[in-house]
Amino acid sequence: MADAFAVRARSLYEGEDFDAVSYLSGLLIGEELAAGATCFPAARRIGVKLIGSPALTACYAYAAACLDIGAEVADPNASFLGCHQVARFNGEV
Repeated sequence: MADAFAVRARSLYEGEDFDAVSYLSGLLIGEELAAGATCFPAARRIGVKLIGSPALTACYAYAAACLDIGAEVADPNASFLGCHQVARFNGEV
């Protein structure tokens, strides 16, 4: 968390070359994956599936690799398709 508070100082020191938004996003993604691996230790053994936009899943895949968590990027439409199948099964569509 200390890294998040250092962002303002770092942006002043490094100037326009420092992308604070991307840096903070990376910190959050890394913390999310680390916390998930702590709560679900099997994630380190069996890996995780990533569903989302190609740009975002690339960030998650990079962070997962840094944390020695295997990651497989799924079809970005998988979430929508899965929800549609559930709705169809329930007779809602």
